[in-house]
Amino acid sequence: MNKDSKETKQIVAAVLLILLATSVITVILPYSPPSSSPEVAVADSPSPSLSPLSSADQVAMFLLFVLTVAGLAFLLYEIDLSINPDRAVSESLASESWLVVFLTPFLLPILLPIWLVDRLALRSKSIHIRCPNCKTSDEFGPLRPTVMCLCCEKHENLIPSPLGVFSRRCSCGQKLPTTFLGGRGAFSAFCPQCGEKLVSTTSRQYGIQFVGGRGSGKTAFLAAFWTQYKAILEKRGVRYEETPSDQFAKLERFVRAGVDEPTTELNAEMFSVVHYYDQESVQASFYDVSGKVFETGKSEVPQLQYGYCEGVLLFLDPCAPPDDALLTTTNFINAFNVMRGGSPSELSKVPVAVVVPKADLFIDEFRSVRFDKTSLRENAKICLSFLVRRGFLKTINVVDAGFSNVAYFPVVSRSGNGKSFGVLQPVAWLMNDRASPFRDAKRNVFPNTPSHIFENAQGALR
Repeated sequence: MNKDSKETKQIVAAVLLILLATSVITVILPYSPPSSSPEVAVADSPSPSLSPLSSADQVAMFLLFVLTVAGLAFLLYEIDLSINPDRAVSESLASESWLVVFLTPFLLPILLPIWLVDRLALRSKSIHIRCPNCKTSDEFGPLRPTVMCLCCEKHENLIPSPLGVFSRRCSCGQKLPTTFLGGRGAFSAFCPQCGEKLVSTTSRQYGIQFVGGRGSGKTAFLAAFWTQYKAILEKRGVRYEETPSDQFAKLERFVRAGVDEPTTELNAEMFSVVHYYDQESVQASFYDVSGKVFETGKSEVPQLQYGYCEGVLLFLDPCAPPDDALLTTTNFINAFNVMRGGSPSELSKVPVAVVVPKADLFIDEFRSVRFDKTSLRENAKICLSFLVRRGFLKTINVVDAGFSNVAYFPVVSRSGNGKSFGVLQPVAWLMNDRASPFRDAKRNVFPNTPSHIFENAQGALR
């Protein structure tokens, strides 16, 4: 935007704001005339009108108010286009924008209730949008996904408006619903911030953040977990879809080959599994990021998922120096606290499953461990005692000071014979949390799962 154009629009905006304030004061605020002096007051004289304008003048000022709002809205829209030239529209769309800003004040009593009902329906079902790339979510505020028609044309701001209260017609003739209740989620959607394709816009969300230094076994754990969890889903007949499919396929190759690659991405990679149950679905997302993020406490990429993830898997590598684990844990809790708004209650209510990987390297300490769902309490005591002896007491105190719901799990992501033990228990414990959408019997994969599925391998480490 050139300087002259910018100054002109600023002047116009100032004039419109003055007109808007004048019309509001004149039409909405009551008016009381000055009281008469006692000498000239007449007891039976008619009381003066509360408004300084006649009815016709009030109607005219109200129309001025509406037109001023419409003009101001369009001016702001034009300024936005000037600042963001990549969002410039064609002449036909520009004429539609005029229609929108002009008719919206008149249709607001109709549009607002429809929009509110739709938002309340999303909130009541805990359905949110979570971008796999920039990690933006509508839990931070209203987020309008970009919807793609069957003809591949993309539509922004697909909400009730003068262009369509319940649906909007694409240039190809296809009607696109403007609300979640109307079926908008049946179309592919993209993040309005970065343009990345969204996994689902109709699912309840559940996210787990992986935390640990480099080499702590986060990726190896995820690969072993997915192999066993996928088998349970298929055995129980739960329809699912994994995204990104190529990354999940890589995890399965890791398990077969017995070799994994360390995560180097500073932007957390989101592994999502959408579970379908009749008329509803739940999206479970696992966030894996390079241990460098936790070791330095700094990240060039904002870890926005800290602000909304529902569970944490904290890896305390017994082969790493205790001071490194303390630094990693402290850095994460500080960043997590910032993203949660610094609220102690928000921080403490998030369940934390502390994973002690590589348990097979310490056979004497974990000899009595049984990897089944009936031995969680006993296993936690063994883990705590082991960690204290290894010098992790300060880290344990930091975790207990920040979180009120903590459990400890020994894990073998890949033993010498290529088998894994204990990888289901920490995730099952998190998914059984009272705030989890997997908690009820219909969705929870684990409560009725036979014990032998949980690697009931008594003496596996003997």
